[in-house]
Amino acid sequence: MCFGGGSAPAPRAPEIRYVGPSEDDINRNRDQLNMFQQQIEEQNRMFQQQLQDQINRANDQYAQLERTYTDELRNLEQRSNRDINNARNNANNAVNNANRANRAANADVAAANAASNQAAAAQVAAQQAAREAERKAKADQAAAAAQGAYEQAGAYQIQVSESEPVNAQETKAITDKKKDKTSLKIGQGALAASAGTGLNIGI
Repeated sequence: MCFGGGSAPAPRAPEIRYVGPSEDDINRNRDQLNMFQQQIEEQNRMFQQQLQDQINRANDQYAQLERTYTDELRNLEQRSNRDINNARNNANNAVNNANRANRAANADVAAANAASNQAAAAQVAAQQAAREAERKAKADQAAAAAQGAYEQAGAYQIQVSESEPVNAQETKAITDKKKDKTSLKIGQGALAASAGTGLNIGI
């Protein structure tokens, strides 16, 4: 089907041309990329340096903390050892003092027992001495009473003793010559004056 009258020119295909960046644009882009890459590398380097510095500071802080912890732990162990030794010494001293006090108390108890025994023995001896003195006093009193009674009775007692006469002379019966009765008279010189002659009468 045809429209219009007359003939029309035939259509032509469009001309397509590709126009890329110029050499200057490519160089500018390359320079920008290089600059960007340098900036990235610089930032990475700075970041790595900062990160390494932080790591180094953290390591230093850790090492310092470790040294501080080690020193404090050593000081704590030394103080603990000193405290343990002091506590052990104090405990030993307390035990020794308790033992000395116990020995002293035992010695005091022994001395008190000895003193009590001595006092009891002295009391027993005193009681025995008192009883002996009382018994002796009673015996002396009885003896004195008996002696007094004996002496009082002896004042009225006649003691007769018989002994062999010395130079004894016999007397013969006198025959009655039918004289007047007279009493017998013996001269004092007729008998020897010696012990045992005649009767001894004592009061």
